[in-house]
Amino acid sequence: IRGKIANMHAEIGKIYKDLSHYDDAADEYVKALKLRPEFVDVRVNLAIVYRNNKQFESSKRELEEALKINATYPEALIQLGLTCYMMGQLDRAKQEWLKVLTIRPGDRMAKMYMNLLMGAKRR
Repeated sequence: IRGKIANMHAEIGKIYKDLSHYDDAADEYVKALKLRPEFVDVRVNLAIVYRNNKQFESSKRELEEALKINATYPEALIQLGLTCYMMGQLDRAKQEWLKVLTIRPGDRMAKMYMNLLMGAKRR
């Protein structure tokens, strides 16, 4: 039952996120994680909401927590790289995206972000 309720909170959080109501989305994701802290995808979505709300340290912390649960979860690695990129931590961003490309060599998102990073470093 706890899992079902957690998923309901996560669904409501997604709706709020899609509407750019980031504070409300974060509240729902936090409620979901109180019930099921091991739900890595919910933790990643919370991190995205924090990043969209310019709460970069909170975003990074949630992504690092997600990776403690599943160290090879590609979405968490991609999002951690993006958060680090937005914080100006370009070497760390590259490191995270390279991990994804090791796990999934053809990952389009990781390749796209690596190209973005290479363009930023040339400037």
